[in-house]
Amino acid sequence: MHGAIGALPRKQRPLAESQLQAGTLEKLTEAMAAWIYGIKMDAASFAHHFFDRAADDPVVASLRSAASDTVEATTRQQLAKASGELAEAMKAVGLDNWSRFVAKAQTRAHFKATLAAIQTSRQPPDIGKDAIKPVSFGTIMAGVGAAVATAELDVPALIAVGAKAIANKVLGDKPAPAEGEQDTPQVAPKDGEPPKAAAPAVKPSAIEPEPPAAATKVWAPPKDVTEKIPPEWGPGRPNKKGTGLRWTDPKNKGNGVRVDRGDPKSPQPSQRTDHALVRSKGKVIGRDGKPIAGSISENGPDAHIPLREYRTWSKWNKL
Repeated sequence: MHGAIGALPRKQRPLAESQLQAGTLEKLTEAMAAWIYGIKMDAASFAHHFFDRAADDPVVASLRSAASDTVEATTRQQLAKASGELAEAMKAVGLDNWSRFVAKAQTRAHFKATLAAIQTSRQPPDIGKDAIKPVSFGTIMAGVGAAVATAELDVPALIAVGAKAIANKVLGDKPAPAEGEQDTPQVAPKDGEPPKAAAPAVKPSAIEPEPPAAATKVWAPPKDVTEKIPPEWGPGRPNKKGTGLRWTDPKNKGNGVRVDRGDPKSPQPSQRTDHALVRSKGKVIGRDGKPIAGSISENGPDAHIPLREYRTWSKWNKL
């Protein structure tokens, strides 16, 4: 996003930056994660499900190219190209309408029909009938690999996790340099020698995986956990600290669920295993389904509900 803002005319940048600060960035990263997961959809389906537009719409074309180029990018110059395509879409939509456009795109990305279309597009071809090599869903997100190739694929959770990776990769704090701009570090010269440029470091894509043996697994809550969350709460947001997702009731901020991946090195035994923290009407619910007495720090073992137990609850806040 920062790179895209830099590609806009100077007079338009303040408005775009203010929209970013107002929450557009988070919505855009989630939407783009969904576009990347659905990149294998045909042009008409992609345009219809994500934007309710025609396949030849120039905004759709720019955003699909931006998503595709984000996946392929391994250099800052390539990321600059994706940012430029995103900027073209912003200008075509109009900055006055951009925030609403992104919010609508984020919402459409989580429609049941859209999620079903994404999952269908990611199914590998029948090797017996198709003369092309199956492509793993893991080529889109680092380490997802076999976990997302199963019938239990939880697309909404993976979109939320993917959004965090995109934010780190292409929408981060430092804008990509303009074409031709030097992005090569200098090597300290020895006495009497002129400065030398170091070979540019090409970092692997934050979205494409390393070879299978070296892949880093991306963690997402089990499907039977995410299905307990009321759909009107929307997709889970990446936790601000640690690995996991959180949901909040938009009509009552006192209701929410946070799911954390266990940290084996945590000094708190209750946080060493995958667990959930549930708030209902402003009160933290314990493992017995009743509000805890006191603070979380005083009731850690009760407040941090192991996922193996939470998976058996009948509802998000009830045993």
